[in-house]
Amino acid sequence: MGACCWKAAPEPTSEGENGQPAASGGSRRTGGRSRGTESGLNPDNRKLCRKAAAWSSEVPMTLGQLKSKRDEFWDTQPNYSGRREIWQAVKAALECEDKETAQLIVDAVDVTLPNGNLSLVYDELGNKYEIPAFCLCDPDNLVPEGGDGVAAAAAGAPAGGGG
Repeated sequence: MGACCWKAAPEPTSEGENGQPAASGGSRRTGGRSRGTESGLNPDNRKLCRKAAAWSSEVPMTLGQLKSKRDEFWDTQPNYSGRREIWQAVKAALECEDKETAQLIVDAVDVTLPNGNLSLVYDELGNKYEIPAFCLCDPDNLVPEGGDGVAAAAAGAPAGGGG
């Protein structure tokens, strides 16, 4: 009774050696993206740029304090919003040494970077992931470890305690 009047076009086949169909190495996605343009990017997406905006902490902190603050963020944020695997991928992309590996990680989880950096990320379901500046790069006013450098920097005095 209900005949379908639409028929999907057959997929193009390419022949390999001996006239046999060539083995397909994967999906037909381009550049790791299922939607987008010839470049493989979603029109709203940008390639990852590792340049992070400079920022200054309200209270100067040591590298140890900064790492502690970052650890607290990465441990708690996945419990509030978004998908855990996306948070893990974003963290891995931030921590990797080279831009190419970071781009591969971002492409693998199919997220959108509207700013071209990891400060704002959207996954394929539309979940928003905002990464604070302290996770993206070190502050301009990072204080060396040891001594009373944090107290002196907070008071505006030189770390050596001149006097």
